[in-house]
Amino acid sequence: MLNEYRQAASNINTDLYLSIEGKRQEIFKLKSVYERKILKLAKALRKEDREALTNAQKESQKILTDALPDVDVQKRKLFEQKADVLQARALFSTNLKDAVEALRELVSIADEPALANEIKPKILEVSQRLIASANPNELIGLKNELGSLYNEVSNKALPEGAARAKGTLDAVESLDRTPIFSDLVKRSMMEITPLTSTYINNPDAYYEKHGGENNE
Repeated sequence: MLNEYRQAASNINTDLYLSIEGKRQEIFKLKSVYERKILKLAKALRKEDREALTNAQKESQKILTDALPDVDVQKRKLFEQKADVLQARALFSTNLKDAVEALRELVSIADEPALANEIKPKILEVSQRLIASANPNELIGLKNELGSLYNEVSNKALPEGAARAKGTLDAVESLDRTPIFSDLVKRSMMEITPLTSTYINNPDAYYEKHGGENNE
């Protein structure tokens, strides 16, 4: 559009039938036309951009909230038996290292998202008790170790594709704060009008202030 404007401006400036004042007036009209044309395009592109981000966000949130796949009945029974033994071992152990090791083993046997999701509260409950009974000099290291275990089981409890979905949500959040047009584009729009440059990344505000698109 900028090249298109330049060509039109050149045609006006080389028109032998226009006076200097006539050329000035025609260029002024041309700038006004292209100010609105460019900001109309910017508004359409911004709308497309926001729709794409919204769709990506919805799809990612759907993945993260999808029901976890069922676990084989026999496997679940065996898991629950082992999980109960390991939880009891962690709770009743008189040795802090053994208790943490029991929790680590509990996390390791939760090899499906639904199983990992089920033991998350168990890991949290036992961790809280271990922290409450720990010596002050053991506290920092213990919290780090238990926190790492809880993060591990939390990640294992996510549905398939969750890591990519979380990455997409982070990207959407970042892109939502990023202007569509770069500073280079913004500066180049000064050639049209200062208003084009000012509103290139916020065309809705331009139309609110200077009349709707129906005034094209």
